[in-house]
Amino acid sequence: MSKQRKVYKFRMEPTALQSDELLRMAGTARFIWNWALERCQTFYKENKKGIPQSQLSSELTALKGQQPWLYDFDSQSLQQVLKNLKQAYENHFNPKMRSGFPKFKTKKNPKQSFRIPQRVVLNDESVYVPKLGWVKIRQSQEIEGQTKSVVFKRTATGKWFVTLTTEFDLAEYKLPAAADQVVGGDLGLGTSMTHNTANSKSFISNEKPPS
Repeated sequence: MSKQRKVYKFRMEPTALQSDELLRMAGTARFIWNWALERCQTFYKENKKGIPQSQLSSELTALKGQQPWLYDFDSQSLQQVLKNLKQAYENHFNPKMRSGFPKFKTKKNPKQSFRIPQRVVLNDESVYVPKLGWVKIRQSQEIEGQTKSVVFKRTATGKWFVTLTTEFDLAEYKLPAAADQVVGGDLGLGTSMTHNTANSKSFISNEKPPS
């Protein structure tokens, strides 16, 4: 069995109040991104190395103590922002990605989004958003597999969409015995589907902070 992923995208139909709350969630994700990006840059200037991921996560927990309003939002979505930022750094330092350096986000951008890794459920053409509740969607098809990640995004025209990435098992196909007699093969895309992880430096490291 091999793991396969599939992506689904549905138009959301939130009420006016739900739309405002979704925008608040996106604004909170933007706030955490900018805070974390500033911390990464400051830590690197002071220590000449990337801030440990565990330390940044701990500092986020401390920040919630200083900013109690952050408890109104899903904790996993806030931690996901740190993972997104780490990935953005890795993509930038990976020469094959050609991604730009992570930038601060602004609320003036009409396109806003946030990601929740778990606890998002679809049922009866509605999606359950943690800390918000059920929001109607235009579900055009049934989803297959286990939901691994969900992104909520507002377009420039103010429309909300939910994109779900699911994972499921796919039985591996075995060639018939007669195929063993075949000489040659297709050296197309299938032979090069490998993933190389960049070894370049990052402003966020996996090392543990000193005790």
